[in-house]
Amino acid sequence: MSTSKARIDEFLKLKRIAVVGVSRDKNHFSRMVFRAFAERGYDVVAVNRAGGQVEGRRCFASISEVEPAVEGALVMVPAAGSAAAAEECREAGVEKLWVYKGENAGGVEEECPLMWLKNTGWIHGAHKTVRGWFGGLPK
Repeated sequence: MSTSKARIDEFLKLKRIAVVGVSRDKNHFSRMVFRAFAERGYDVVAVNRAGGQVEGRRCFASISEVEPAVEGALVMVPAAGSAAAAEECREAGVEKLWVYKGENAGGVEEECPLMWLKNTGWIHGAHKTVRGWFGGLPK
């Protein structure tokens, strides 16, 4: 299923989202995404099997442990685990999904969140512009 611009906009209207698979490495791309959502006022929740803390916030070991519940989840696990992570989200009652790598049959798929958030830097804007020139953006 291809991602539509409407699905992207719908996801970005959510206020409380989980980043499932956020890395323990502060320089990892998933942490950059986590920070970008937090800096833009989202109530962002970290989920990583190791638990602990991420960016000074509690990190839940599983999406099913998150309280209060989130409105959506951004799945940042490797593509091979994305279907299982998306299913775990659905089992926890999270229906609005954005899967960075892989498929989730019904949400946002294979899109870089930093291209769609505002003011994330010139490289992300350039990436979006070039994709637009070649007709590669969701409609």
